[in-house]
Amino acid sequence: MMDKVMILDKNHAVLSIELFDEFCSEQLGLGSALHVVVEYSNNLGLIKETEEMQKTDELKEKIHHILLAKKYPHKEDPMIELDQVARVLYWLQKNGVPCLGHLKHRIILPCFRENSPLLPEFYRVVEAVKGELGSELGYGRKRKQFLPQKKRAAYAAAKSEYDPQNVLNPG
Repeated sequence: MMDKVMILDKNHAVLSIELFDEFCSEQLGLGSALHVVVEYSNNLGLIKETEEMQKTDELKEKIHHILLAKKYPHKEDPMIELDQVARVLYWLQKNGVPCLGHLKHRIILPCFRENSPLLPEFYRVVEAVKGELGSELGYGRKRKQFLPQKKRAAYAAAKSEYDPQNVLNPG
């Protein structure tokens, strides 16, 4: 599958490549297989009717509500290079962690249960594939130890310049 995604990624007419893992696909009534939804800027896609396009957009929105209802409130947002996505997806599947993603942007969105003991291991997996956490949702206190040194230095410089009294966000 990832070979096809890499080919699609090079196509300038492809606007987005959305991933639904087996769990998410099943919850959406698509069957229990990985699904990739590709949006084109031209007429190359299989779905041409506006109604069908709207249904696809609704699925992308609906899955977030389903995952919350199924008690998967903790979403991560690592940026992973396409040649490493299969490795991360394998780990997620092996550990029963549902996942969707915006592959055109290299972002996967695994959804964990609250206080999941799998999170530290997941962070190590992301680090092992040279991925980067916080691509959409930022770092915060829980993940600041995983902030790359380069970003940490840039944030510290900006913080000292704009907040020398350390009043804002002292964490």
